[in-house]
Parts: sequence; structure tokens; C-alpha cells
Amino acid sequence: MKVSTAYDNPRAGGKKNGVIIFYCGPHWDKAKMMRIGHELLAQMPYNFHFAYKADWQTLEGTRATGNRKNNLYVINPSEEQPKSSQSKS
Repeated sequence: MKVSTAYDNPRAGGKKNGVIIFYCGPHWDKAKMMRIGHELLAQMPYNFHFAYKADWQTLEGTRATGNRKNNLYVINPSEEQPKSSQSKS
């Protein structure tokens, strides 16, 4: 897995919010991507939705460029976390 926190988004409306990019795959394996997403959320204090998109979706652009949907899978923090990814105390 590769991670980037220094991504500059020229289409963003401001600099207040940032983005963390986690590179993993394969994009077609929904169960694996959802498991990884839940594991990541269990390790950090994050309270917003968590979206996964494939590289080809990044190239197609965002809603700002006319693309209606630019993610494959979304995890909402309110969803119950799988037992394997619950924080270890």
C-alpha cells in the first residue's frame, strides 16, 4: 500500500480541507477494498465518509468536471465496523 498526504487539488474550493490518498487494489475486489477501508478507519479518528475509486475514475475527473459519480465504494463511519478491524485496547 502506498499513501500520499501532500496531494494538491487545484479543483478544491479552498485549502481548509485536505485529502489522504491510499493506493491499494485490485479495484474489482469489493470485499477486499471494504475490509481495507474498515481497517483504515479503525486506526484513525475520522468521522466522514470514506470513498474508494479506481485510477480510471481519477482520470475521468470529479463532479466539478462533469463526472456524476467518481467512486466505486463508500464507507460511512456510522456503519458497524467488522470485528477484525475494531481498535485493539
